[in-house]
Amino acid sequence: MRRIIVLSLTCLVAGCAGEDHSECEEKLEHEKAVLAAERATCKKLEDALKQRIDELQAERDQLADRLDDSQFQLFENAPDPFEETHEPTVTGSQRPAKTSIVKSEENPASVGPMKVLHAGARVVKTSKNYQTIAWKVELKNQSPDSVKFNLEVQFLDSDAYMLDSASEYAVIFRPGESRSLTGTSLLEREVAPRMDSVRPIITIK
Repeated sequence: MRRIIVLSLTCLVAGCAGEDHSECEEKLEHEKAVLAAERATCKKLEDALKQRIDELQAERDQLADRLDDSQFQLFENAPDPFEETHEPTVTGSQRPAKTSIVKSEENPASVGPMKVLHAGARVVKTSKNYQTIAWKVELKNQSPDSVKFNLEVQFLDSDAYMLDSASEYAVIFRPGESRSLTGTSLLEREVAPRMDSVRPIITIK
């Protein structure tokens, strides 16, 4: 743009002096064409950059989803030292279940209208003072109605004493719905090795 202004002034001066300024006009038209081409190139580069940013954001979201999935695939694919061996408990309008939670779908536990397909936890991260415990409870609503409940996940030692717990509130399962509830909790580093099992407690609302 600065070049075009300089050339325009040069042509104006040449015209005032009575000189032939056709050469200046030709240069001015040439500079205009160059500027238009440069603008078009910049626009293409800007569009390509925006498209690449969108692609990178999509890849970032996919990687985040894969990380979340892989974190809890450990429950299914790796030996779990924290298998559930204790009886699930339900309070409120439902009676306690009489069977233990196991991983096998051939012998699932039932807690009122809710079937507990799996419950487990494992250490996923260790810091100087704490260990991060990732837990997972897989449930199915067996009733023809929606069920609203609170879930407490208790972390127990080998004598069934509770070391800590995590909670999910006002959870709603649609009729026949199956899905997993997951989360993480922090246990003190000297306490975490004592964790032997987990026990889900369901309170029907």
